[in-house]
This record gives sequence, structure tokens and C-alpha cells, in this order.
Amino acid sequence: MSKLLCLFVVAFSAASCLETARQSPSDLAKYPQMQSFFKACGEFESGTLNLDAGIMKLSFRPTSSKQDMFEQLDNIAKTDGWTIHRDTDRMRIYKKNLKRYQAQTHDDTVTISLHEKSGLVNLRWE
Repeated sequence: MSKLLCLFVVAFSAASCLETARQSPSDLAKYPQMQSFFKACGEFESGTLNLDAGIMKLSFRPTSSKQDMFEQLDNIAKTDGWTIHRDTDRMRIYKKNLKRYQAQTHDDTVTISLHEKSGLVNLRWE
């Protein structure tokens, strides 16, 4: 029992150490390389930035049809040099090395999906 309690305390402590920050519409201006994607997704609803993992999650209220939005996103990706890594009728994954810091060796990944129940567009940038 004490081992289980110890494991629970360690797991809870680790989870509570994750530092996240809520994002507001004004915070989005800090990311000029992503502005085209943000605008194509629609009206900003909410978002968080996990500072430890470097993952931003945003939700938008779409302002165009699903087909028009994904066509616009694909055009933005092609114009800005992103690779379309995966596409379905409800989701896209784009990859590009934005070189946000000098030693960055991995690609940035942007996943944009349409949530079926809420109708919101979810954007995840890591």
C-alpha cells in the first residue's frame, strides 16, 4: 500500500510540474511565422502553451466551410514551404523546420483538425 501511495505522490508531483500558460488573441502576434495558419483557422477561442514540452494547443471557431478552410491551409503550407505530411477530410499535418533556435534539428509539426462534436478547429504546434 505504501508503494502505491508513493507512486501516486511521485506521479502527481511530476504532473503538477508541467508549466502551462493560457494564450490570448494578443499572444498569437508573438508568432509571425504562424499568422497565416491562425487566420485561416478562424476566430480564436482559447489556447494553452505547455512551456516544458514546447507544445501550443489552440482552438478556433471556423469562419469558412471545412473544404474551403483546408484548401486555404494547404495553399498556405505550399506557399510557405511546409510539407503536407498527412491529410484527411478532417485533419492535416504539416511539417517544416522553422529554426526557432539556432541548434534546432527537428521539424516543427502543425496538426490542424476539425472537432466533430464541438465544430471547433484545433491547432497543435510542436
